[in-house]
Amino acid sequence: RLATGGVRRLAVGLVVLMNVVLGVLLVYLGTHWPTDVFAGWVLGATIGWLVAQLALRVVPLRRGEASVQLERWHEQGRAGRQAE
Repeated sequence: RLATGGVRRLAVGLVVLMNVVLGVLLVYLGTHWPTDVFAGWVLGATIGWLVAQLALRVVPLRRGEASVQLERWHEQGRAGRQAE
């Protein structure tokens, strides 16, 4: 079950806050350059976005729409083969 509404916002907010504080702390302590921290934030945000997009496409398939989606894919494949 996926969290909804306020729970999701709170979780995302806490994760973002934790990452910002940790990144600033690493720069402050001198263990990382600011560019390293920024690159980590960008990479993490990109991977997070990709995983979220994948989850949005996979979760509906688990809710009984898999057969409908598979039928659409088959129809698109048949239409493509007939056009050739």
